[in-house]
Amino acid sequence: MKCRTRCVSFWILWIVCFSLLGQSLGAEPMVEAFVSPPNETKPWCYYFVLKGNLTREQITLDFQAMAEKGFGGVLVVDSRYYYDEFDSKEHVPVPIHVRHEFMSESWQELILFLIQEADRLGMRVSLNIANSGGMLRGPWDMGGDGPKELIWTEENVDGPKNVSIPLDTPAGKNFYSDVALVAVRVTSPVSQGREEIKLNRDWYPVSDPAEDAATVGETRDLRQFVQNGRLSWSVPEGHWKIIRFGFHVVGDFGAVDILNEQAIEGYFHRFADPILERARPYVGKTLTHFYNVSWEGSHPNWTHGMDRFFEEWNGYSMAPFWGVLRGLCVENREVSRRFLVDYYRTVSRCFQEHCYAKIGKLCHEKGILWHSEDGGPWRRTAPIFRESDMLTFWGQNDIAQGEFWVNTHDATRTRSNMRFAAMSSNLYGHRETACEAFTHMTKHWTMYPAWLKPAADVNFIDGMNFVVWHTYTASPPEHGVPGLEYFAGTHVNRNVTWFPYVEGFLTYIGRCQYLLRQGTFVADAAAYVSDKNYVDWGRGEKWNKDSTLVLPKGFAWDFLDTPSLLRMECRDGMLVLPSGMSYRMLIVDPLEEEMPLEALRKIESLQKSGAKIVFGQKRPLRERGLRHYPNGDAEIQQIVARIWTPADTIPLEGLAPDFEGNFQYHHRKIDGMNLYFVTGSGTSLCTFRDAAAEALRWDAVSGEVRKITLTPTPDGRFQTTIALPTHGSAFLLFGSEQKPNAPALSETASDALKTHEAEGVFLRLDAPWTVRFDPRWGGPESVEWETLLDWTQHPDDGVRYYSGTAVYSQTFQSTLLSDEPSDVPVVLSLGKVCHIARVRLNGEDLGVVWTAPWEIDISRALRKGENHLEIEVANVWANRLIGDALLPPEERFTRSNMYLYEKPGDIPEGGTRKFMPWQGFHKEDVPMSSGLLGPVLIKAPSRFLSQHSKEYDEYKVFSP
Repeated sequence: MKCRTRCVSFWILWIVCFSLLGQSLGAEPMVEAFVSPPNETKPWCYYFVLKGNLTREQITLDFQAMAEKGFGGVLVVDSRYYYDEFDSKEHVPVPIHVRHEFMSESWQELILFLIQEADRLGMRVSLNIANSGGMLRGPWDMGGDGPKELIWTEENVDGPKNVSIPLDTPAGKNFYSDVALVAVRVTSPVSQGREEIKLNRDWYPVSDPAEDAATVGETRDLRQFVQNGRLSWSVPEGHWKIIRFGFHVVGDFGAVDILNEQAIEGYFHRFADPILERARPYVGKTLTHFYNVSWEGSHPNWTHGMDRFFEEWNGYSMAPFWGVLRGLCVENREVSRRFLVDYYRTVSRCFQEHCYAKIGKLCHEKGILWHSEDGGPWRRTAPIFRESDMLTFWGQNDIAQGEFWVNTHDATRTRSNMRFAAMSSNLYGHRETACEAFTHMTKHWTMYPAWLKPAADVNFIDGMNFVVWHTYTASPPEHGVPGLEYFAGTHVNRNVTWFPYVEGFLTYIGRCQYLLRQGTFVADAAAYVSDKNYVDWGRGEKWNKDSTLVLPKGFAWDFLDTPSLLRMECRDGMLVLPSGMSYRMLIVDPLEEEMPLEALRKIESLQKSGAKIVFGQKRPLRERGLRHYPNGDAEIQQIVARIWTPADTIPLEGLAPDFEGNFQYHHRKIDGMNLYFVTGSGTSLCTFRDAAAEALRWDAVSGEVRKITLTPTPDGRFQTTIALPTHGSAFLLFGSEQKPNAPALSETASDALKTHEAEGVFLRLDAPWTVRFDPRWGGPESVEWETLLDWTQHPDDGVRYYSGTAVYSQTFQSTLLSDEPSDVPVVLSLGKVCHIARVRLNGEDLGVVWTAPWEIDISRALRKGENHLEIEVANVWANRLIGDALLPPEERFTRSNMYLYEKPGDIPEGGTRKFMPWQGFHKEDVPMSSGLLGPVLIKAPSRFLSQHSKEYDEYKVFSP
């Protein structure tokens, strides 16, 4: 088709295509890479293998399908013992036995073949380095390198007297080892802490002191009095407790001590070495990453040598404070509380550095990258996370990875942590921010691309630019269709009804990711509120629920963790990080009245360097740990007295909002140019701060790029009116300067460039429609419909409960395009579609229509006179599964591992709770609207129609 807009100035495309050449992937001009995203920027998917049930034939079929539809890589997870019981009545059953044991020779050969197939298809591979979701666990007996729990026992003794006590090895405590043996003298209240606990008999986990805990006045190390496994000690006068501390190995078989660097290294080599040896030619090229999922495993609180790490990192010995871990107070409650802060911070740091950072180092030595969901969401009260900072944890990766859920569209806002994962990427200089995307635990097979798009867009706004679709399950073909599935996620494999049409959505994701990986995020402020940042879910509207300051709408910000704050410098009034991020101001709005002394010292230094610091109402009064106690508290108060002038509001000093409008936005700076991404519905006047009089508007759904003109505002910004369809999106790129003598564009780039003209309706395609269903799934072979209708409203159960593809067809006459058909942009509008469609006109495949405005360009195929139109429409599996719940098992069309049951509230036979939504379908479920609902219209530019089409006057009532 000829492009009607070659008159658009080439200089602006020169800016786009060549000033970003160094930022783009490879040497493709930016427009071409946007239209046809390179493999490096395409989305990935989880490839879930069920108990090693995989064959070479299935790998080939699955990977070819992924590559054809637009996936650029896979994250392989072969999970065992993770909600995969054979005949579970409490969860989703996985009724197959293990086919290939994890890390067996046959399993490794399959993984090698998988990597080879990915290489053949230009895809990349990441491997989960565990045989489970939610933990770091393998098929090996880790023995004494398993996760460890600190435990204690005690004997109450009143002195003076001599004692001789055997120190028996406790029964049932795997790989038990002593850690400390102390005597503490209980002072006040003596009556507390004197429970009837017998040394060698009763063992307990460590715990924090209760409100009425007894106080320890003195602590003595008794190890010098132990010989040949017996304690012989002369007890001084007073009320004493002899406390023995040790650790034992806990957790699942095969789990590793995540606090211990040597254990982690041993585990890593067991997994990585044989895999990397087999895959040597593909390492770093096709096998590019190792991975671990969000932490749901055991929560250890000790490891070998942790007392040494404690002293090195905190600057004092923990020896006087053993009583605190028994639940007693040492000196007083404040000192005990501060010791616990240091203790739990040490546990967390061991996990962070000895596990995640260590694995990253080992990966780099092997030539591959490391990504994990180590930033949560976690169980915050667990010892390994109680004093941790999620931003610092994410910073240990080459790619920070978060997650979002799509139970409902509201869940996109309430069950996502992508904003915070992206903050960590900004702080640590990670170009990519990955995401476990589209997770849910509602009804299976109910999601579809149009539903998922707004969730993707919101998370793109929040900083996601590397989708890992959760999930593509490797369902063994012998188990039928839709087959066996992992219990969570939006299914996207070859068995899914709309999988043949998913390429449009995947291309959209790839286009967005290509642009959103360019340059750096633009934020006006960095907020320092805590040295243990943690947010379960959220979008980052405020830095904490009790914020005393709030950044107005239209200004973006990032959290700072303490390591990033300490790396920050002030240059020409801007706060700059080594990652390349810069901020106009630092907002210090503490979550608590505690702050690290080194952080406050740094803040004062930045202020002296000319940085703009805005202080909240809450002042820090003390440190959290014991390192500088008590002098550190005094210094904190002195610094606060010098620098702290609290603000009621954030002084913007004439700085206008970065963006104003009824849409959400994301802003990136790219080599002097500015890229804005906006999402929303409807029409809005939009004002951009870092803008210019002209811009390119990029449509990631259609691949079109067009020039738009903006109007200057009195405050130096630029504005334009933007119209978006329902759940629409657009990119706007503003250049920095005019570039003459631009080279000619390639055909791909010039075809992407479009002008925008108002459309009118040329023709409405009413009845009759011939609709063909697939009888294999219960539908009638062919029916004639006088009106378009929802399948679920049809009296025939074969239509009402139909799942799959139906083909709508009709022949119509057109008088349009009498002269030069290729010069007239004509659009087919499908109205409402449930849930995705492919359009063919006169035998030519014009592509997939998958989201609003549910339109597609038909110019190149439309003829004067008779035209034959076919519209393939696919819905979801849910309706057929509901229909099958009405049928006896022998008459059902589908096979899967989801339960089909009578009614809500039923309890599985042998189960203890009612069926959960993710367990299947019942016959009282309401079928989902399906089919082509219309109206189906043919539209063309109003200017052309008014001149060339006699039909226009009749149908212009349908014009926008």
